[in-house]
Amino acid sequence: MDIGICYLASGGRLTLGAIFSGKLMDCDYRTAKQQLIHNFTPEKGIPGHIINDDDFPIEATRLKRLLLWMIIFCAACTGYGWCFQTRTTIAVPLVLQFVIGFSEIAMLTTIQTLLIDLVLSQGSSVTACEITSYGIPWERCWSP
Repeated sequence: MDIGICYLASGGRLTLGAIFSGKLMDCDYRTAKQQLIHNFTPEKGIPGHIINDDDFPIEATRLKRLLLWMIIFCAACTGYGWCFQTRTTIAVPLVLQFVIGFSEIAMLTTIQTLLIDLVLSQGSSVTACEITSYGIPWERCWSP
């Protein structure tokens, strides 16, 4: 029973990371859209409701938080290795596992959302390619 509780960090990190990063990306998208509408005012000769998708900086908007997730991921991985080197209690690696998984799924969600935004008509293909790109190499390395 005690060791089973250790799996809560694994499941919780994925769920919370996907939800939290999705909410942040939605907020960033709305903010960027409002700034774009504000910049294209009638005084400049362009009505606010006529905005082309080519004018919207989708890459910059979606990738805004990616560097943050990468820094958190690298710091947590470094701390995770340090925990095993110094033989700390089990609580510290479990917390760092949560942070690693949270930032990992946040990076994957960010990249997948950008790719789906860029290729709207092929969302399932984008998802399949991303799953294949990070799923198969790990299975090949760790399978007996």
